[in-house]
Amino acid sequence: VEQSGWEGCPTVEEIADATGLSAGELREIAAGPPHPAVLRRAVSEVDEPLPWDDHRGDRVLALADVAPQAQWWESEYAFFQDNPRRRHRFYSIQPDVYDVDPAQSWEVLYAGTGEVYARELITRSLHEIQVQSRDEPPAPEGWTMRDGALNGRCVLLGRLPSLELVRDTLNDPAAVVARRRGGLAWVYGRINLTNRILRAGFRLSGGFGDYGDPAGGFERAWRYLDGIFPESPLLPPSRRSVASEDK
Repeated sequence: VEQSGWEGCPTVEEIADATGLSAGELREIAAGPPHPAVLRRAVSEVDEPLPWDDHRGDRVLALADVAPQAQWWESEYAFFQDNPRRRHRFYSIQPDVYDVDPAQSWEVLYAGTGEVYARELITRSLHEIQVQSRDEPPAPEGWTMRDGALNGRCVLLGRLPSLELVRDTLNDPAAVVARRRGGLAWVYGRINLTNRILRAGFRLSGGFGDYGDPAGGFERAWRYLDGIFPESPLLPPSRRSVASEDK
């Protein structure tokens, strides 16, 4: 301003002429740093089978693209009310997952019923809280956070049989897709892929399962996994000698 001899507030166009920057670049500077979900590369590939014409590398898949029939609730509280067992031993998988809107984050959790769900994280300023609280209905009598959040939608992403499986298949990978658009669709696809793998491993034809000898089917699975992960064997000690003789 001093060098150009301006008086008052110069326009964006005048600053652009003086600095050699474009008006668009100046507006981005004025708006502050972009949201992390915009800066980081979006998740464009998912584990979910899609029609051939949906495989476009530059497309960010929304949850609605891969799960159009997903069940939704108006809040986590409503989700828990439908089945009170859900609020027992629920576990946070990843608190910073995005759909396609970079301004709206979601937390992915595991409920005591074996269900994986996502709840919309509502962040409001103190002023917004003060204004909106006058219009919102009061919290139910005796309500605590263990009863679920009262604000923010909730969607069921799928089911997994155990917390240990959730930790092994979702926790670390979900951290990789966190703060990137398309993360919810990826989580949905990974849950389904894990269940397809489990089903393939324990079906009657071509897998470990054997309806006539279920114990033998599990033992074949144990032997296989012990070969893949020798540092943490699953085969019971009483069966290891038998397994060695069979080899």
